[in-house]
Amino acid sequence: MAVPNTPSASTFSYLTSAMAATSDALHKSGAFIDVISKATPTLDRLKDKGKISFQGGRQLAINLMYGLDTPVNSYSDLDPLTITRPDGMSEYFAKWAQYHFPVVISGHEAAVNKGKAELDNLLKLRFRQGMNSAKERLSKDMWDLMGTTTTAAGDTAISASGNGGKNIISLPMIIGPYAAGNSVGGMDTNDSHIYDLYGISPASVTWWRNQIVNHAGSQVRATLLSNLRKLSLECAKQNQGDPDLMIADYTTYANYMEALDTKMQYTSWDKADIGFKGVECMGSIMYPERHVPDMDNAYNWDSASFTDGSVFALNTEHLGFAILSGRDFAPETPQRLIDQDGVVVNHFFEGQLFTDHKGCQGLMHDIPSSFTS
Repeated sequence: MAVPNTPSASTFSYLTSAMAATSDALHKSGAFIDVISKATPTLDRLKDKGKISFQGGRQLAINLMYGLDTPVNSYSDLDPLTITRPDGMSEYFAKWAQYHFPVVISGHEAAVNKGKAELDNLLKLRFRQGMNSAKERLSKDMWDLMGTTTTAAGDTAISASGNGGKNIISLPMIIGPYAAGNSVGGMDTNDSHIYDLYGISPASVTWWRNQIVNHAGSQVRATLLSNLRKLSLECAKQNQGDPDLMIADYTTYANYMEALDTKMQYTSWDKADIGFKGVECMGSIMYPERHVPDMDNAYNWDSASFTDGSVFALNTEHLGFAILSGRDFAPETPQRLIDQDGVVVNHFFEGQLFTDHKGCQGLMHDIPSSFTS
């Protein structure tokens, strides 16, 4: 009978102790959440505003606000008061999205890095490699249209998040090109890749429609600026405050800066270690994000068919990123690999991106890559 190839007891004990200490120290320092939050300007903004929260429960409970029905009225002296319980709230339960990454060190790597400093450096490198990989995956999933790329606008409806519905709900699923009630274009029937977020159809439920501006392919820079202003104002009309964050693909962001010309004013958040810098647009901070998809033609950022740019206007007071308590890529106890000469530390994450008010979020799409005037 073949003997499994495993590290010796002394090597295993030494390696598992070192891996446990390193992973535990990194986790307790907050390094895991710091790396994840810096995946996109959106997550970093949510963390900065305290909108990344730790929650419990078998599912994520989301209170949806769709009406301002609390009775508010003026009165005089001892006039009778109207006291009724308002409608305008609903609750939805979303499932947690689960992610995992392993950190593996072989017996050979442990043997040739027996010095404390050498092994410590190797372990930190591997753990940070895993965290950066998790950051990139969450960043991509956060902007994923549907896990697959359609061949033309509207050919495929979004029925679930990517990877068979296992990925987190993405921003394009929350904010899609199908809303009405703006000064530019009404319902964009040609862009029918609709996702019924929380089972509520924006095509039939007016309060569950995000705002939209169809740029309609205009190559005039003045129109770009005008439409961005319209997008901000449409979101602000929902009585939930102005959008505070605009995120564009890199080409659109560059075209916006060029349109500003000498009027450009750079700004950044107060924290010096935040890696995002942007320009201001109607009181919002605009940032570029390479994973923003072509929302007009329904292509993800890495598709060869990506054509048109998009801008997302976000009200982060009504966006949140919930993390299941104890599942923030917390490391498990190091384990010996079966029939392999090595040790693994598994890291597990459960979380979800959500909104409690879709109407104050917005999208501008069909923005060309070049402008003529």
